[in-house]
Amino acid sequence: MGTVLKASFASPDGPPSSVGMAAFAAKNCLAQCGMSISEVDLLINVGVFRDDNIIEPAMAPLIQKQAGLNPDPVRRGSLDHTTLSFDINDGPGGFLTAVRVAESFFKTGRARHALVVGGDIHPSRTPHRDFPFSTMAAAALLAFAEGDGQGFSGFHFKTSSNGSFGFSANVDLMANGLISRSSMNFEMEEDYTDRLIAFASEMLLELFQSGRMNAEAIDYVVVSQQIKGLGRRIAEAAGLNGKARVIDLYDQYGDAHTSTLMVSYHHLAGGDLLKKNDRILFLSAGSGLSASCALYTV
Repeated sequence: MGTVLKASFASPDGPPSSVGMAAFAAKNCLAQCGMSISEVDLLINVGVFRDDNIIEPAMAPLIQKQAGLNPDPVRRGSLDHTTLSFDINDGPGGFLTAVRVAESFFKTGRARHALVVGGDIHPSRTPHRDFPFSTMAAAALLAFAEGDGQGFSGFHFKTSSNGSFGFSANVDLMANGLISRSSMNFEMEEDYTDRLIAFASEMLLELFQSGRMNAEAIDYVVVSQQIKGLGRRIAEAAGLNGKARVIDLYDQYGDAHTSTLMVSYHHLAGGDLLKKNDRILFLSAGSGLSASCALYTV
């Protein structure tokens, strides 16, 4: 038994709103497989950068309302089927964290389908040259399947203990005053990407050398894309030089941040590149420093 990807969606053409584009991705993802919105048990939002720097409430219920995912079970007369929605703020690692959380619900029988949505936008909801991320609406529909070895396995999460954050974003209320709703400050350490590559590749090396993961069995690698070629450099540093193909969409989409892994998977699935039993390594790396990975068998 395992958690499988039933459908996916990714597009740069959603509404200029973190709530709007997540709802746009959710509806289109469900349409891919002909599933009714009423069948979604969990809605998990992994987007971090949001409209007007909203802190509360969580974004997921706002997305749920706009997408029409069982927003009022009393009025609909469907108390037996409700949708639980919540946010996970874990940067590029949000998707894998969401999969792991959804799997816990699946195993207890409390959910059958989970919809993960992502997308980041400048708080002003307008284009900004200095905003380090591209705006991509993305969604992935998860379900629990029995038998034949399909789905996610081998989750591994690692966080550095050296006190270095690498990259950070904050809202300075004292400096920005009344425009704090539409502004944000970013700070990146000079050697951030080099240390990120070293940290993520060391994690993979540990898994390969311990036998917990077989490098030769990997067909594709989808990875965070803070810079062009980051995935290739991590793969090479980890000794992953066999048949595995690293998916790099940086030239097309830039750094889609929390949407990146879903965008890369959608590229594979939507391009008819996958066949049964292909194995995909999902790998995220980001501030913290942090890294996470899991294998997915098609």
